[in-house]
Amino acid sequence: MRTISTIIFLLASICSSFAQKNHEILMSKSEFEAARKLYIISTEQIIKDTVNQTALLKFKVLDYADNKIKYYEAGLDQYGFVSQSRHQWLLGSLKSVSFLTVPFKIRKRNDDGRVTAQADLKNIGVYLPFYVYEKTRYWLNNTTSKHKFALGLLISPMAETLNDKNTGGYFNNTDKSYTAVMLSTSFAATYTYKSLTFALVPIGFDWGLDDAGKKWDNNGKYWAGFGIGIDTKFFGF
Repeated sequence: MRTISTIIFLLASICSSFAQKNHEILMSKSEFEAARKLYIISTEQIIKDTVNQTALLKFKVLDYADNKIKYYEAGLDQYGFVSQSRHQWLLGSLKSVSFLTVPFKIRKRNDDGRVTAQADLKNIGVYLPFYVYEKTRYWLNNTTSKHKFALGLLISPMAETLNDKNTGGYFNNTDKSYTAVMLSTSFAATYTYKSLTFALVPIGFDWGLDDAGKKWDNNGKYWAGFGIGIDTKFFGF
């Protein structure tokens, strides 16, 4: 009796699996590429042609447009990939916050007619993008690569040593100096691969927060530079 029950259970499982497979919602290539609200649940390599070195990469996705599980099958060669891209603005783009530092700043000409450059790591700050373009590539071997371009604002605290020489004689004492906390603000365009971010900063300004800082030679003056950083997803959030 137990044997008969087991056979019936197995037959029912096979029929259920077959019925479920026949009811899979398959997306066309145009539907998959045009969809802007898809969550990729998993990918699976299900067919392999060793002669032509091609395979079928099957996607299982959640389509937020109708909250249904759907499938997409892409035929690829061994170096092929399927890409998904998305654009995010304002609140949506803030999911791509990064930590950035600008180790190299080029400042405008000073009163002596000199263009100055500074290299240090004293200004690690938060990069807040207001626009993000992200492209994710899904490769045949089930690996992924992400490329992200963003525009946003970089806000960071910074430290600067102030003395009579760089404050126009504010202290009236050539032996006196101290390290002041200042605020650095800038506009930046960034490129992120995986979790590493590279930034081009075409315009920025540094601001003193106290009386001495406001007398600093570079207070509120234009600078440009280059930055590097780490996406917060590297830390798991």
